[in-house]
Amino acid sequence: MRVATVQQNAKDVKSYKEAWEEIKLLIDNAASEPVDLIVLPECAYPAYYLGYDRDRTTEAMGYIDKVVEDVSRRAKKYKVNIAIGLAVKSGNGLMNAGLFFNRNGEILGTCNKSNLWHFDRKWFDCGMNFDVIESDIGKVGLIVCADGRAPEIS
Repeated sequence: MRVATVQQNAKDVKSYKEAWEEIKLLIDNAASEPVDLIVLPECAYPAYYLGYDRDRTTEAMGYIDKVVEDVSRRAKKYKVNIAIGLAVKSGNGLMNAGLFFNRNGEILGTCNKSNLWHFDRKWFDCGMNFDVIESDIGKVGLIVCADGRAPEIS
């Protein structure tokens, strides 16, 4: 199995449009070589740091469905699995989520960060789901950041 781990520059939510474009470019570049799985970082979109700009966060989250569609299209186009961290809507709040797309662009599973740092709690709700994903590369589990410190999750 070939895995491409992609490092994206950390951004503030004010730069969400640049983050979106960078995600597409990074996937395109990673898929230029034969690869089975592309892994992007935590909160690749809209930004790891949402800060206190609620208006800009709300604006950015208005595009989240289109961002998910772009990732899905690329997974299908390149016939590659993609694991990506995104902020996703959940009720009236946001989750720091991981999504796993298969080679057909379908979301096979998700996770939501549960061990939030003190600053995370300012803009994310605590998650509790950790899907075990059956994929063509085997069973996959997603965890986000500090969740890796809790052995029970793995």
